[in-house]
Amino acid sequence: MAVNGQDILSRNLPNINDLSVVSLTSNELTTLNNALSQAEREHGPAGLPMATVEVRIGSSLSSEDLLFGGVFAPYDAEVSMALNAGHPVVLGLNHALSSTVPVLGQRTVSLPLRLDGTGSVALGVMDLESQASVKALDLVVSNVTDTLVPGVDWVESVGSFDFAPLGITDALTHAKQSSWMVELHIAGAQQQSKLRCPVASLPITSTSLAACTASGTALLWFR
Repeated sequence: MAVNGQDILSRNLPNINDLSVVSLTSNELTTLNNALSQAEREHGPAGLPMATVEVRIGSSLSSEDLLFGGVFAPYDAEVSMALNAGHPVVLGLNHALSSTVPVLGQRTVSLPLRLDGTGSVALGVMDLESQASVKALDLVVSNVTDTLVPGVDWVESVGSFDFAPLGITDALTHAKQSSWMVELHIAGAQQQSKLRCPVASLPITSTSLAACTASGTALLWFR
């Protein structure tokens, strides 16, 4: 038996005339595990590295074919993951939590897992931390009218947010220094337009528009 091309174990086998199961002793398992812990780990998913184990069987007395059925190597691995607030899994869970209905003060979300092979997974949340965030207070939209032709009146929207949970007193300076972005998304029956700009480029003009990312139907901006 070899790990990453290095021989680690060798033993004599009895004559094989029928189905035979070869098991490693506790000492051989210790030798194998020690070699695996020092081997180059080129395979396996993130958090569960794996190494190549090669099993060679030969005979000096017979040239008959030998059917090798496979290797049964169960393992019990502990994978620990620490995810920050910007990780896609955390963002997905936070989004799911916001859309669930609390029951007796608790919200329940599902965390799907997909396995590449047969087996089972026991998942536990060992530690959970919450972070303060900006609190949305209200959104007021004015001058909204239904017309048969394009209107010339401005549709104004004013959103109010409370930065007190973050301990921020100067919201604009904090947003600029933290490279915050604002997004305008206008959707109609046939067309839509999306504009994403850094807070530092506000107010949006024909000049500051160069710092923004636009998609969809082009918008006209006047100073």
